[in-house]
Amino acid sequence: MKILTSIIIITYNQLKYTQECIASIRQYTEAGTYELIVIDNNSTDGTQEWLSSQQDILSVLNTQNFGFPKGCNQGIALAKGETVLLLNNDTVVTPRWLELLLERLYSDECIAAVGPVTNNMSNYQQIQVPYKTIDEMITFADQYNKPDDDAYEYRLRLMGFCLLMKKQIIEQIGFLDERFSPGNYEDDDLSYRIIEAGYHLVLCKNVFIHHYGSVSFGAQNDKYTALLKKNKQKFIEKWGFESGYSSFIRNDIIQLINPYDKNSSIRVLEIGCACGGTLLGIKSKYRNAELHGIEINKAAAIIASNFANVRIANVENQLDYPPKHFDYILLPDVLEHLTDPWNVLRNLVVYLKDNGKIIASIPNVMHYSVLKEVLNGRWYKDSGIMDNTHLRFFTLHEIDKMFRATGCQSVRYHGNTLTINDEDQRFVDGLVQLSQPELREQFIVYQYLVEACSPHFDSFLQKCIERFDAAAQNENDLINLLDATSDGNVTSDNLISIIDSLPVNRIKILNQLAVIFYNNRHYNLVIPLLQHALEIDNLDEDSLYNLGYFLYRASEYELSLYYLEQIPNKDQDINQLIIEVQQNKLEN
Repeated sequence: MKILTSIIIITYNQLKYTQECIASIRQYTEAGTYELIVIDNNSTDGTQEWLSSQQDILSVLNTQNFGFPKGCNQGIALAKGETVLLLNNDTVVTPRWLELLLERLYSDECIAAVGPVTNNMSNYQQIQVPYKTIDEMITFADQYNKPDDDAYEYRLRLMGFCLLMKKQIIEQIGFLDERFSPGNYEDDDLSYRIIEAGYHLVLCKNVFIHHYGSVSFGAQNDKYTALLKKNKQKFIEKWGFESGYSSFIRNDIIQLINPYDKNSSIRVLEIGCACGGTLLGIKSKYRNAELHGIEINKAAAIIASNFANVRIANVENQLDYPPKHFDYILLPDVLEHLTDPWNVLRNLVVYLKDNGKIIASIPNVMHYSVLKEVLNGRWYKDSGIMDNTHLRFFTLHEIDKMFRATGCQSVRYHGNTLTINDEDQRFVDGLVQLSQPELREQFIVYQYLVEACSPHFDSFLQKCIERFDAAAQNENDLINLLDATSDGNVTSDNLISIIDSLPVNRIKILNQLAVIFYNNRHYNLVIPLLQHALEIDNLDEDSLYNLGYFLYRASEYELSLYYLEQIPNKDQDINQLIIEVQQNKLEN
């Protein structure tokens, strides 16, 4: 039995866009699987006359502009389909769009609504596109829109430009809130009500449609800005938090979570999780992640608690998690808001597993924009590095000192930067002349991302490596070692230092690890380990062979031959490999 979808489009003038949108629906949607409902808000450009002439459209011709939320509600009330699709009239749909959205919507009874990606949209639903014309767009989308079981993300919000929902769930939670008329924030409100009711929102990353963007409001920028501000305040009064800020997804933080196995059951704690946008982002990438959060805003915490274990608490107070409980503890733009961030960090490391990691982001008070303001007598601002809610201020030196004081190991820093214009570049040049050339980067880094491993990380690595020389070696040691090295926190120098400190067969372990890292594409670790093995014994056959083979696979034929030809006792396989390398050297 086919599912009937009621496609609801709200129009207010802009007939050309409406006609293009509906033409694309007719062309790329299977007949009999949908009904078209168009609610017109008193257009004066011929839209109503055109709609009246269309036999396959159920149209409602309002005598005044009721706005988007009420227009959608009119359409939902008329809908006969099991699913309801809210679609902006400035969109162009694409091959297989609806069938793929439906496939994901009905893949789980807990999914209430789904949406596609597009070329022009907020809320992380926009992707980069190569096309310049609609014909090129269709060609692009035809290649893009394909079944993919993994191409989806859980979301806190989905934008209403193209939103497919199960009608029974909309009837359960209520239609769009008309207090947000004529439009904006009604889709945020609906999204949070869906989450509040215990259902999921899913972004379908394998479905693309084109969106021109804001054609109804585009010519009225001042009015549009005023409306956004007004409805933003209405939303805060209703929910107790600001929608955009509280659903922010820190993808830069998520990228630093990198277990060897994406199916790992990692346990993550986010301090200041708000409504849980970043936690959901982690869940989308690591389906078996166990999510925990601490949030001081009760209203936001209640939303996040629908999919994570969230406590309404102040992190400066004592927490009661079990010791060594978390694989990752996240502090995105938190430490600068605390009275005693140094003490908070000291307390948090207790809850890290021996191979666990703290990931934090901290504004850099040494950024040139701050120094420029100080020279002009200004300090606090309403947002940014000098947000007036910040209590503590850090340079890279102070950040490093704070993390080192906790005993954290393998601390690494990544700098987020912003575009800099010529005038500001000259200002930075002046700062460098007044200080030191090596400080240039610190003047342009806006925010530091910090990765800090548990104080017990080295001893954890040591135990894993020790067991590679013993019968106690098991698969968990291998996985733990690969986990520890997959994100770059462990260098070859770290490993060599640990191996050299152990009463083990060093050459054997160096070769074992080199093979393991090569097979798992951790190529940066392979050659230094084997070179160190040859420093211990420059005629060790396993080390010479492995180094020669890996260099051959890296197309370093000259070096490969250098090591292979030093092997004292060459068997048939080694001689054959040497011939093969020589042939490739000649051909290349």
